Amino acid sequence: MTPLERVLAWFPESWNAIDAQLARQQGEGPLARHRQAAQVLVLSAIILTFQWYWGDRPYFHQVLGQTVAAHPRLGRYLDLMAFTWWSAAKFLGFLLVPMLHVRLLGGRLADWGMPLRRRHNPPSGAGVGKWVYLVLLLGVLPLVVLASFTRPFQQTYPFYRQAGRSWFDFLAWELQYGATFLTVEFFFRGYLLFGLARTMGSLAIFVMVVPYCMLHYLKPAAESLGAIVAGVVLGTLALRTGTIWWGVLIHVLVAWSMDLLSSWQTGSFPPGGKFLP
Repeated sequence: MTPLERVLAWFPESWNAIDAQLARQQGEGPLARHRQAAQVLVLSAIILTFQWYWGDRPYFHQVLGQTVAAHPRLGRYLDLMAFTWWSAAKFLGFLLVPMLHVRLLGGRLADWGMPLRRRHNPPSGAGVGKWVYLVLLLGVLPLVVLASFTRPFQQTYPFYRQAGRSWFDFLAWELQYGATFLTVEFFFRGYLLFGLARTMGSLAIFVMVVPYCMLHYLKPAAESLGAIVAGVVLGTLALRTGTIWWGVLIHVLVAWSMDLLSSWQTGSFPPGGKFLP
């Protein structure tokens, strides 16, 4: 079996293993697991609603835009502060609130895809999973390079269009942008996925993919379609390895690569030596 065939075979094998694990847990109280899944789904719907209506830049501009714009010093950073509002909303809604719910359920973050230390007994699929992550990264990066030559890509990245104004703008944006992928990975591949897996088994992966794909609807169509594949792959990997951390690393590397390549293609890197606008 070639390495590629081994990687491709790993996914159906992983789904079977996830479902087999669920079958072994059937005696642990299905009613309690169903109630947990219901809570996770309802709270996820509430979080996504709050993100859309109150956690994005239009709401910031509506509530604080005029005040910030009128300030003699802060006005120049109006757009950056709007993105900071967007990032902070994700930190609250996609990370802190789900973490609090996990604790209220009596769970441990390590059992919801976020181990904070190396496990002595990692899941059976963890070893192969790391190689799948590497294959995924090597497969995605060439596609990112090719996409960087297209106008839709260059018109989308970086999201913060004044990132090339100064190095302060560029670094302030990239740091908070990278941090948002921790929140996104935990919400979709941690909280939502692990919260449903004990009831749905491998089907939880495909349930999670639906809202994850919709999160990309304001981006180029190719990226939204790619999110379906990425969601299935990253969801399977998270359940089999028991961690979201490799997914966070890949997401951050790909996102920063997109911004760097787009800035290079459009010649919009900050001027040399200019730290502040």
